[in-house]
Amino acid sequence: MVMDFSTRAAQHIEAIFTPTRTCVGVVSATALALAAESCSGGTFVDDEIMMLQPTAPDAHRVVERTRLTHSGTTFEHCCERYMRQFEHLNG
Repeated sequence: MVMDFSTRAAQHIEAIFTPTRTCVGVVSATALALAAESCSGGTFVDDEIMMLQPTAPDAHRVVERTRLTHSGTTFEHCCERYMRQFEHLNG
């Protein structure tokens, strides 16, 4: 689910990406949130999943810290591999 709390008079867009708790859902929502932050010059805030500890200051830093070094066989497999890198999430 994506919620946008901005109004026409707003100086910035505040969007909340709430994923389903699957690897594909979390990775897809994270990608959309990072893209929105990167395009808008906003801030990526990972309050729900808390993948990075400490949090990263911007989208480029998140990508740099979490980029997979090799691909998987399917999109689902890649999403699972992406999420498993965060050991503190306990699988």
